[in-house]
Amino acid sequence: MMKQAPVDENWVSGSCQGEKCTVCGKPATKKIAEVIMPDDPNKIRHELVGYVCTHHFDMVIRPYKYKKDIETPSSLEGCPFMYCDSNPQCTGKCRYVKE
Repeated sequence: MMKQAPVDENWVSGSCQGEKCTVCGKPATKKIAEVIMPDDPNKIRHELVGYVCTHHFDMVIRPYKYKKDIETPSSLEGCPFMYCDSNPQCTGKCRYVKE
């Protein structure tokens, strides 16, 4: 088993030099890149890339740091109406209601 190297949270690649975060416009510290998968029908294209600040990188790559910002799924997750409590025609017996 390979030992994982420690992560230097403050390291900034030279490729970020002069780039701005595509979300907020602050100086970019990270580069997020798409990987072309072997089953991609259009393999001869360039991967999409985006430069982001550390904050927005963490929101994408490390969402657990922002648990308080992530909404807790409703017990009606998947219900096309999401308002059964206020819908007088709802009987509460559909497949989305947890018993």
